[in-house]
Amino acid sequence: MKPTLCYLICTTQRSGTHLLNEALRNTGLAGFPGEWLEPEFGRSRHPLLDYHAEDPEKFLHYLYKSGTGPNGVCGCDVFWQGRYGFLEYIELLESMANCEGRKGIEAWEKIFPGLRFIHLIRKNKLRQAISNVKAQQTNVFSQWRGLEFNENEREPVFDYEEIKNWLNILEKSEDLWNRFFLDNGIEPLKVYYEVLTDKFEDTALAVLDFLGIDYPHNLQFAPRYLLRQSDHINDEWEERFLALQAASLE
Repeated sequence: MKPTLCYLICTTQRSGTHLLNEALRNTGLAGFPGEWLEPEFGRSRHPLLDYHAEDPEKFLHYLYKSGTGPNGVCGCDVFWQGRYGFLEYIELLESMANCEGRKGIEAWEKIFPGLRFIHLIRKNKLRQAISNVKAQQTNVFSQWRGLEFNENEREPVFDYEEIKNWLNILEKSEDLWNRFFLDNGIEPLKVYYEVLTDKFEDTALAVLDFLGIDYPHNLQFAPRYLLRQSDHINDEWEERFLALQAASLE
């Protein structure tokens, strides 16, 4: 089923994509947003790279089947620096016959009909960097109610330099997203992680409004299953990082 309305959630790692995806999926009206351009979790297989050269139509079938709901709405997450990278994805999609030689956003609009952009931002970049380091170390990126818990591959260990490195990456990636929107004349809907966590359903409805999707005033959301991962370790690491950072400036 080819979608009639598509949206990209443009973001950086550990900014709340799982949470926003769940909120939008739970409306039953915003398709099934997910990391459809990223490699399948825990595998080396990459749908875009696998299908691109030999059978681009197969890739489009995979993309549309994965992200599109019954009403023709399709959602997809896009990271500036993911396992492959936003600019690399653009180049791959540009070269597909379906794009008819178009470049940049015009190429994406051939792949994603009615394309709209959502910019998911986490204001507290330090907490985001800490979440990245912790997830990378433990190999636990999400937990869901009712599903078997993933066991940590190892206990997380505080690493000031690694947190600092991720903080730098996230800040630069955010700047690059802002530059991309500015250069292409795009006005995305800005969604903030800190607001999303407090106003889960209201945020989802704001996205539906932005996309122009009608919904009943008493819309019933599906049950929530995503569990909060931040804990005392995140709090302790934040305190230790800020203390070390302050000491380095003295």
